[in-house]
Amino acid sequence: MTIEELKFLQENFSEEKVYLTDGYYRFKQLAADEYEIMFALPGNCGTSEYHPRIRFAVEAEQIVPISLMDVVATPVQLIDYSPETAAELTLALENLKNKFFAVKV
Repeated sequence: MTIEELKFLQENFSEEKVYLTDGYYRFKQLAADEYEIMFALPGNCGTSEYHPRIRFAVEAEQIVPISLMDVVATPVQLIDYSPETAAELTLALENLKNKFFAVKV
């Protein structure tokens, strides 16, 4: 993800989850340089199930994934950033960003 794509997300999505076409979308700023992008499916009794939720930070104009949670995947995925998981988290963030762009472009 680029800084320009981050700005697009900030301008087109909000901290409130919104149902669009196939599930719930939310983009949330957690701190000055930390964000969360989340897609969720409707769950039982009005709940939402992350599929996935990814947290990331902006460090020196670079987007760095922090963690991923996917409770719909089997087995459930809980992945924190490490050198070994960096590529997997980066790919998951790109895929989720593309999903967000697809519903707004």
